[in-house]
Amino acid sequence: MATYTIKILNSSDQTKTYVAFQAPPTGAAVLAGWSVRQTIAAGGAAEVSFTPPAPRTPSLLGKLCALLFRAPPSAAPGRFRLAVDAGDAQVGPHIDFSASPTAPTTIVHGFDGALSVAAATTLGYSSFVTPVGNLAPTLQGDNFVAPFNVVAAFTNSAGGGCANGEYRQLIMGRFSVDGTVVAHRLCESTLMSPDVLREDGCPPPGCSAYGHRACPPTASSRYSPDQATGPQFAMYDQPGFRNMAPGNTYVIDLRFQGSLVDTAAGVTLASHTWTVSGQTVAPRPLMPDEPQGFQSSDRLVGVRQSANLASGVSEVHVLIARRDGSPRLDPTAVKVAVVDAAGQPLAVGEPVVHEVGGQRGTTATIVHRLLPGQAAPAKATLDIDGQVTEMAIAGEPRVSTTYTIQVLNQSGSNKSYVVFQAPATASGGQVPVYTNVWATLENVTDGDWDSFTYTVEDADHEPPRFIVEEGEYAPGQVIVPPKDVNLATVDFTDRSQTAATVTENAEGDFSVAYV
Repeated sequence: MATYTIKILNSSDQTKTYVAFQAPPTGAAVLAGWSVRQTIAAGGAAEVSFTPPAPRTPSLLGKLCALLFRAPPSAAPGRFRLAVDAGDAQVGPHIDFSASPTAPTTIVHGFDGALSVAAATTLGYSSFVTPVGNLAPTLQGDNFVAPFNVVAAFTNSAGGGCANGEYRQLIMGRFSVDGTVVAHRLCESTLMSPDVLREDGCPPPGCSAYGHRACPPTASSRYSPDQATGPQFAMYDQPGFRNMAPGNTYVIDLRFQGSLVDTAAGVTLASHTWTVSGQTVAPRPLMPDEPQGFQSSDRLVGVRQSANLASGVSEVHVLIARRDGSPRLDPTAVKVAVVDAAGQPLAVGEPVVHEVGGQRGTTATIVHRLLPGQAAPAKATLDIDGQVTEMAIAGEPRVSTTYTIQVLNQSGSNKSYVVFQAPATASGGQVPVYTNVWATLENVTDGDWDSFTYTVEDADHEPPRFIVEEGEYAPGQVIVPPKDVNLATVDFTDRSQTAATVTENAEGDFSVAYV
């Protein structure tokens, strides 16, 4: 008899209990027939199997009853349901899916709580070691840091290399000094968010993020024995404060997520989370180093307004990108003049400087406290060794977000796909009559993929929703939104991920995995 194997991957940040069972037909009890309950720790995985019982030859009485009485509904072959913490598996978080007896079906419970069917993959891993729980930062000279390593080993059951296996690291949280929030620059103008996970660095071509094979190997992020296909991965980071000033209270509250991913299939193989949290009052160093001026490798990033968490006093922050290990920055290295929207000068306090970052770069923030009773700051004039620059002051530098949708065709034949934004629902619950096509992915051959990107130039934008279906419409063409057709909905609302893989399976249904 055929045996169905279901692999459950818990990529959430909590231990969860799952119930797998045959998807109930209409009118049947939810947990009727086969079911199994499995508790899985955060970042862990487990497999469950089901072999349908062999059909029995009905007796003469059974045949007569079948003629006289309606048979109870039965579960469809190969259809299953997976429920999370199933107090009520009918209405609680769950996913219905089709499984094949020829290969395991992987269900991913994402960090955002979503359940999805992962695309087929031959990649796996034999080890994945990250920090566990909270990693407390420690004093190292005039630094307050938390060094850590991550190591992993990919495997490929089909043989060959592990070119599609990569590591991803996300971060969120806050650095603060005596109530002043110190910005941590991740990539260009993208800053660390206090409550949204963002990639810890620039992906290619910027190549300051960890785990991208397209980037050159470094001492802090590399694959071996070769960068392109090697199964072994190792990275090193030491987030925290640099060049502290004595007497100040320094607070670190960070959350990390490290994941192993199959970039071709859009599958998260494993995901671990940990924190870096602690605080200290900086001691007076035995041999204090003298602050120095603006370095040739320093780069001005922007100017922003902030409010002190403890006092509520408004502050003007000048952000400077630096190499890790740079000398202590003199807070007067950048001479700052601030004006309001009418061009009137504003009085500011004496500057102080705070510096945070990791192994691949730091951000120095020169802080000017605004004296009370003044208008809001609008523009700053910055003088660095006689070179004068004017910059608008914003609550946060403008951030662009790029969303990527990869469509993987595993239907068995060549297909074209159309991508458009999910139409809004009008009053009365009616869907608008028309919508417009955003992109067409033409003639995607079976087993191959194509992708579409969408960039939003606003840090506070509403995350988009997209629809993917078969079709060959031209971009910009106005169409009637499909209703009773097979399609995939990609919804980035309340998700840390900005990329998704949509797979059309051999049965013609779609699955979505967020990576």
